[in-house]
Amino acid sequence: MVKIKWQEIKIGKLSSFTSSLGPDFKTHYNYVHYLKNLSKELLIAENYNFKKTKIEFPKALLKKTRLIRIFKKSIDEEYKGISECHDLSVIGNIWIATKSYYLLFHMWSIVNYLINFEIKSLENSHKKISKFIKEEVSKKHLIFSNDEFNKLYSYEEIAGMEGVPGANLRGNYDKEKMKCCILKKIAKSKIEELKFTKKINDFRKKKNKKIKLDFESKEKNNLVDFFYMDRIKNHYRDLDFLEKNNSSELHFEYYENYFNLTNNFYVALKKLINSLSKKRFNDKLMN
Repeated sequence: MVKIKWQEIKIGKLSSFTSSLGPDFKTHYNYVHYLKNLSKELLIAENYNFKKTKIEFPKALLKKTRLIRIFKKSIDEEYKGISECHDLSVIGNIWIATKSYYLLFHMWSIVNYLINFEIKSLENSHKKISKFIKEEVSKKHLIFSNDEFNKLYSYEEIAGMEGVPGANLRGNYDKEKMKCCILKKIAKSKIEELKFTKKINDFRKKKNKKIKLDFESKEKNNLVDFFYMDRIKNHYRDLDFLEKNNSSELHFEYYENYFNLTNNFYVALKKLINSLSKKRFNDKLMN
């Protein structure tokens, strides 16, 4: 297998092998590559004191657990096939963000249930789960082993971050600048989502401007938000970055990075779920 040395790709001076590589693909590659490295050997500690119960695992909880197994098996088998035939990675990249997000979303739903101990927690919306994660992190009830995932940013803080033109395109990127690029993208995508859900055409109108300002004053941003943002981007709005005439090897490297990023969070959440389920039920939920 040909290995691409991404660090050798220079902006404005691409080799013939990567001459068709668009800036949108490079940007997205770097986002995923950065988060994959950031989440390597990730752990999520929990700080709860629960009274054990002797009741059995609820059927709704077991059903959710089976759903997670199905998603994980699908991703693992797809990865195995794509590893053997890199040409398939172009197709795999269309769905990896969606599959990744739903796998982790359902796992966070279980975490939500094990903490709140209400069955309805298993059916909470995407936005409620996102809010739940950030609330528990802010209270230091959930603590990521890499502190970058514990940091919450207001819109004002993100707006004040110094952006560097082209920072998101560099092969040998600066980690702090890459984090800034991702957070700005996350913050922007939420405003686009607000515009879409509220059916707003123009934020300059007084009423709409107030909606935007109210949202920004309350909403916090976190690197974990990337999964939801990317699922929206890939599933509904913008797949253009995958339509470029890139080689199957580059598509595979992107896919493999996404797979490893997903697996890093899967392993961390699985350990967290079992830690919580032992406290609640005196038994592991996930094998």
